[in-house]
Amino acid sequence: MEFSTSAGVIRLRASRIRAFRELRTLAFREGPLAGSFVRYRGIESLLTGGADVDVEQVVRRIADRIRRRGFGLFSVEVDMLAPIGWATVTTPEDIRTRHPFIGASWLGDLDNYTEERPLGRGGARALFVTDPSILAPLTCKVTVLCDARRATHHSHLSWIVYINIIRPGPKLGDLSRLDPARLQCGDLLFFDWDHQGEPMPASC
Repeated sequence: MEFSTSAGVIRLRASRIRAFRELRTLAFREGPLAGSFVRYRGIESLLTGGADVDVEQVVRRIADRIRRRGFGLFSVEVDMLAPIGWATVTTPEDIRTRHPFIGASWLGDLDNYTEERPLGRGGARALFVTDPSILAPLTCKVTVLCDARRATHHSHLSWIVYINIIRPGPKLGDLSRLDPARLQCGDLLFFDWDHQGEPMPASC
């Protein structure tokens, strides 16, 4: 896909690196699962857009980042037009809002429904929700991890942007750099990939 932007012509490509391909497949699984998109079963169908996908906004965010910092690895977060998938991260406040039937005092004790586990490959550890009655939240946010490279064989300013990973949910940045105290005190709570997500509203 090709777009004319303030940073020049941007061509979007899906990264062919095996590790990234495997991670992307997790975002396109069937069913309401944490980290999965609602309707889309592949990066191509997602990027061709739909009523709930603002692809041009994704491209604008990428172009802004390239104009400010040039080529390299980076990530952008974009708010879409409607719930687009289930996030893999939440907060205790969000759980209390979405699950008012669970007693506040019970939710106040993280040991009741979380377990400390490794997070990613960088050695960080975080609290994961283990109670199946607490569902992964729907989200309108999409995070895209990119690798922008200058296309030198074109006479005009042009970029090839490889999409390494695209997933529903907020941007977290480099997991290895997240404050360990913040992770282990429960400011952020994570869901495993196979954790069930909350149902889509009938209006969506």
